[in-house]
Amino acid sequence: MKKLTTLSPRPDDVLCGRGGKGGKKFDHFGNKTFRSLVSMNKEYYALCDNQEKKDIAKDIINTIKSFNPPGRFLEYNKISCEWEEIDERKALKKTTQALRENQRYYKKAIEVLPLIEDGRLEPITDEEMKFIVETFCRRK
Repeated sequence: MKKLTTLSPRPDDVLCGRGGKGGKKFDHFGNKTFRSLVSMNKEYYALCDNQEKKDIAKDIINTIKSFNPPGRFLEYNKISCEWEEIDERKALKKTTQALRENQRYYKKAIEVLPLIEDGRLEPITDEEMKFIVETFCRRK
């Protein structure tokens, strides 16, 4: 069955696939929003069990989809030369992978930093986290 419409990326869409810093996908507004949501949840993700980790990833996906217009997770099909929306399973896989990146540093930082009552890290700045990671967590 042939598609009647061609998808075009909207600002709140997350563009999936390979592409590093400086690329179209990396600089896309929806991808920046996605990375920000992931970054805000990495610390909590490091402290959770597997079901809670899955729930965090689903919350990020639902947040993207709650925008107006709804954000989508799109992947470029090189054969059809069109953007296609990926299914929930692939979006979950992408999100959990993003949350897992550098988790060993977060886990190490949690070991050396004071925790507040609910088990989360005391609020720290990005610069402080970078210093902690570079000082205590990276292999030399």
